[in-house]
Amino acid sequence: MSQTFDKVVREPEELEGSDKVYVTRSFFGWLTDEWQMWRQALTSPALLVLLVGSLLVLGLAWQVGFSYKLDSEQSYQLDQPFLANFNSIEKTPKEQPAQFYYRWSKGSARLTFPGIGKHDYLIKVRMANEPNPSSAYTIYANETMIAAGEFLPGANDYEFKIPALSITGKDGNLDLRFEVKSFQPKGDPRQLGFVLISAELEAAGSSFVIPPLEQVAYLVGVILLAYLICARAGFNGWLAAGVGGFIALALAYGVARPGARIWLAVFSPQLVFAFGIALFGLALVDVPLRRVWGVRRERAWVLTIFGLSLAIKLAGTLHPQIFMVDLGFHYNNFSALWDNQEWFRKIKSAEWGSRETFYPPTTYLFAGLFQWLVPDRLLLLKLWMCIVESTRCLLVYYLVKRTLGDGRMAIIAAFMMAVLPVAVISLSFAQAANLFGEWLILAILCLVIVKYEQLRRPPYFIALTFLLLVAFVQHPGVILLSGSVFLLIIVLLWRTGQAGWQALAAGYLLALVLSFGIYHWKTTQEMVPQAIQTISDKVTGVPTGDSTGKPPLKVGGSVGDERLGLKRTVVENFSDWWWGGLKGFWSEAQVYYQVIPLLFLPWSLWWLWKSSRPTPLNPVGVSSTLDRASVRRLFWAGIAWLTIVIVFALVGWTLNLYVRYSLFLLPFVAIGAGIFLGHFWKRQGWAAALLTFAIGAYLTVTTLTMYYDRIIYYGHPRP
Repeated sequence: MSQTFDKVVREPEELEGSDKVYVTRSFFGWLTDEWQMWRQALTSPALLVLLVGSLLVLGLAWQVGFSYKLDSEQSYQLDQPFLANFNSIEKTPKEQPAQFYYRWSKGSARLTFPGIGKHDYLIKVRMANEPNPSSAYTIYANETMIAAGEFLPGANDYEFKIPALSITGKDGNLDLRFEVKSFQPKGDPRQLGFVLISAELEAAGSSFVIPPLEQVAYLVGVILLAYLICARAGFNGWLAAGVGGFIALALAYGVARPGARIWLAVFSPQLVFAFGIALFGLALVDVPLRRVWGVRRERAWVLTIFGLSLAIKLAGTLHPQIFMVDLGFHYNNFSALWDNQEWFRKIKSAEWGSRETFYPPTTYLFAGLFQWLVPDRLLLLKLWMCIVESTRCLLVYYLVKRTLGDGRMAIIAAFMMAVLPVAVISLSFAQAANLFGEWLILAILCLVIVKYEQLRRPPYFIALTFLLLVAFVQHPGVILLSGSVFLLIIVLLWRTGQAGWQALAAGYLLALVLSFGIYHWKTTQEMVPQAIQTISDKVTGVPTGDSTGKPPLKVGGSVGDERLGLKRTVVENFSDWWWGGLKGFWSEAQVYYQVIPLLFLPWSLWWLWKSSRPTPLNPVGVSSTLDRASVRRLFWAGIAWLTIVIVFALVGWTLNLYVRYSLFLLPFVAIGAGIFLGHFWKRQGWAAALLTFAIGAYLTVTTLTMYYDRIIYYGHPRP
C-alpha cells in the first residue's frame, strides 16, 4: 500500500486491483456503485451476527439492578432533567441549625425514571410540606396508585413499593406523580406544593428485568447505523461489525451502570437521529470527493472518521442536559435577521470596552437558507455548527492529499482535525459564527494551495473572491484573522517569487472592496474610533465604555472556565503578568491540544521546507514526484498562520483584546501531526504505527471524556 503514497495527485484510474475507487460521471454509474456498496453492507453475514449479539448484550445489561438518587445536595443538579413542575433549588436559612438544599414543587409534580425496565422497585423519598395547610398526598406510579396518606411534621423519609405491573414493557418508564394541594404562602408569589429533598429508586428483589422494547429498539438502531456508517464508508462487513460491536458494548455499559441508564434513555431517540444524519451526510460528501480518494481504504478511513465524528458531536448537542453558553445569543441574532431584517445588528462587547459593536449576521444568513428543511431554529443552529465543524476534517484531508500525495498523512491529519479538544470545546460553547468562519478560512486555504495556478480562471477566481467576501463579513475575530493571514500569505508569495500571486491579491482586494460596499461602510464609521479609544483606554488604564473603574488586566487566555482548567486571573504587577501569562498559554496548550500534537508542528514545517527544495537537498523518504510549488505554498501558509497566531496571542496577553487564535491554529496543528506521524510511520514501520494508534486512542478518550463533562456537568452548578 505504501506505493500509493508516492505520487502527489493520483487519479483513481491509475490504480489496479480491487482497492481501486471507480469514478463515474453518469448518474446511472453512480447509482450502480451506490447499489453495490449498500448491497454488500446489507447482505453481509456480519450484520446478522451484530444484530443478535447486540440484542443479547443489551438484554443482559438490563439485568443489572438499577439504582439512582435524585438529590438536591448534588453539586451539579443532576436531578434536574428528571423532575417536572418543580421550582429552582433553594437552601434553608443560615439561622436554621441543620442546613440543607431542597426544591418546592409548584403543586402536583412528577419524578421520571425513563427506560429502567419492567421490575419491582423501592422508592425512598425525603420530603416535607410545611407550611402547606393541606397535608394529604397521593402517589401514582404511571397510572397505578401506590400510596396515599398525610405528611408528618418536618422533613421525613418515606418508603413506597412499586410493583412491576405498574410499568409497561413497551417503554419501561417509571413516572411517579405526587398529587398534593397547592397553596400560596404570604409574601411569596409562587404556588407551592411540597418540599422534595431527595428521592432514591432501587430495584427490589432478583427477578428477571424485562428490557423496554422502545429503548432496545433505539439502541440497536444506533448500533446498526454505526455499522452502516463504516460499511458505506468502504470497510468490509466484519470490520464494520467490529465498530458496531464496540459501540454495542459501550451502550450496554451505560445501561448496566446503575445511574447511567436513565441518562442514556433520556435522549436515545436523539442518538438515532444523530447517527442517521451522519450516515446520510457521509453518502452525500462521498460524491464530490471520489476524485480525491486514492484507494478504497483511504475513503473508508476518512468517511468513517467524518461520519462517527458528526454523529457523536451532534448527539452531544441534542442531549437535554447540555448547556451551550452562546446558543441563546445566536438564536436571538438569527431571529433578528430573519424576522426583523436587522442586517446591522449591534451587541454589547465586554472585550470592546463594554461598548455596542456591530455583529455581522452572515452565519445566520447562510444557515437560514435551510429553514424550509429544518423549521426548528435551535435544531437548525446545532445541525449547522456540527456539520460545519465536522466537514473541516474532509477539507484537511483534501488539502494534504492533493498537496503531498500521501494518503496516510492525509488520513492522520483528518483524524486529528476531528478529535482534538479545541473544536469540541468551541462546539460546546455554541460558537456558531467562529466555527463557520474557520470553515471559510480553511476552504480558502484549500483554494490557495491546491488551485493556485487556476485562480486566474473565472470559476476559481469567483469562488475565491466569494469565500473571502463572506469571511470579511463574519464574526469580528474571523475578519481580523482571515484578513491578516491571507494578506501575509500574499506578501510572502510575492516576496519569495511565487508566480501567480497577482490573482490571489486581486481576489483579496475585490472581496475587501465588496465587503465595504455591502457592510463595512457603516460599521467602520463607529468601530474604528471605538477601536482606537478601547486600545487607548486599556493602555492608559482609564475606565472604558460603561465602566467606572480601572479596567483589570487579566491573564490566562480568552476563556475563563475552571472546569477545563482555564482560569483568568487579575494581575497587578509585571512579575504576575509575565508568569501568569506564560502559565495561561501552557494551560491552553494542555486543554485545547493535549500538548502532544503541538510538538509536531515545528518539525512538519521544516519537512515542508526541505521537501520544497531541489532534489539534492531533500531528506530521505521524500518522493521526487512532489509538486514542489504546492508544498512551498503550504510551507509559507504555515509560516503565515503561525505568525498571526503569535501576534494575536501577544495582543491578547498585553491588551486583553482576545480573538480565538487557538481555534484558528487547529488546521495546521492537524496537518503537522499528519505529516510527522505519517512520515514516522513510513520510516519506522509497525513501531511507529503503534505509537500513532496510541496517540490517537489517548486523544479520542480524553476528548470524549471532556465532551461528556461538558454535556452532563458544565453549566449546572448548584447555587
